[in-house]
Amino acid sequence: MDQDKREPDGGLYRSDTHGRTWVQRGNAAAKNSIGIRDASIRTIKFDPRNPDRLMVGTYEYGIWISDNAGSTWTPSSIATGDVKCISYKASDPDVQYIGYGSTVRQSLDNGRTWKVVYTDGQRQSITCVQADRIVPTTIWALTSGGKLIRSLDEGRTWSIAVTIKPISPRFIYQDDQVPGHLFIFTRTAGIIDVDTDANAWQDISGGLKKYRGGLTIYGVEVTPGTPTVWTLATKYGILQSFDRGSTWKVIPTTVSPGTSAIRSIALNHRDPREMLITIGTRLHRSTDAGETWSMVNIPTTRVPNMVIFDPDRVDRLFVGTFYVKPS
Repeated sequence: MDQDKREPDGGLYRSDTHGRTWVQRGNAAAKNSIGIRDASIRTIKFDPRNPDRLMVGTYEYGIWISDNAGSTWTPSSIATGDVKCISYKASDPDVQYIGYGSTVRQSLDNGRTWKVVYTDGQRQSITCVQADRIVPTTIWALTSGGKLIRSLDEGRTWSIAVTIKPISPRFIYQDDQVPGHLFIFTRTAGIIDVDTDANAWQDISGGLKKYRGGLTIYGVEVTPGTPTVWTLATKYGILQSFDRGSTWKVIPTTVSPGTSAIRSIALNHRDPREMLITIGTRLHRSTDAGETWSMVNIPTTRVPNMVIFDPDRVDRLFVGTFYVKPS
C-alpha cells in the first residue's frame, strides 16, 4: 500500500484489558477532511460526572469530544489550532477553560462552543489555564512571557498576580494541604512554587538538578495524601518525591537512567504501586513500584506521549500519541 494512503496511526488508543492489548479509537476522517486519528494529542480530560465523556486538546485540530469512551468523536467549535490544557470548573463541570493563542476561552456547554474571556494585550500566548479547585470563581492563566494572571469573577475581569520567568508549563497543581500555592511543573525548567497570597514565586528545582535531564519533565502524577507524593517522568528517568520536591529518589525501570526518555507516566489511583510508563512505542507496567516490569507494544509509529487510567475502571487505559517529524 502506498505510504500516503495508509490510515493514520495517531490520535488516541484504548485498552480494555489493563494494557495487554490496544486498539486505535476514533472515527476515520471523511474524504478531504481531518479526523481524530490524524491528531497529535496534547491533553486528555474526563468529565467528572461521566468518565465515558472525554475531551482532548490537540496540537493541530483544536478540541474533540467523545461521549462513548473514545469510540467516536466530534469536533468542538474550536476545530483548528493548538490546545495544550483544559480545566474544568470544580463546582460546575459544564464549564471549562482553555488557553487558545493569546486568549483565554470559556465554555458553558461542556466544550461544544467557546467564547473569549481574556485577550493578552501584549499578544503573549496563553500556555495553560487552571480553574481554582478551592475558590470556584477564581481562574488562573499563565502566558508565554511569564505573567500569571488571575480572574476572581469567572473570567469577566483579570489582573496580573505575579510575573515569573518565561516557562512552558506541563502541569499546574493546587495542593489542598498547602493553601495559597500553585505548583507549576514545567516542560524544561523544573518546578516553580507560586505563593498566590504573597504574589511571589520561587524555583524549587534544586533537588532535580542533581539528575542529568531531571529538569525536563514529560509527565506528572500527584498522589494526594499524607504525605503528598510527586512522581515525574523525566529525561533522566522516573523521580519521586515525598516532600514536595526537596528530595527525590529514583524509581528503577528497564533502562539505565539518562539513556532513554520516559515520555509519560500514570499511577493506578486505587493502588499507586502500579505504574505505567512509555518508552519508545512500548508500554511498561510495574505492579511493585518499579521493582519488576512487563512490556507490551502499542501499535503506532508515533510517540505515545501520555498514558492515563480511566477514573472508574482501572482495566481501561488510554494512550495519546504525538507525531514527531523525522530528523
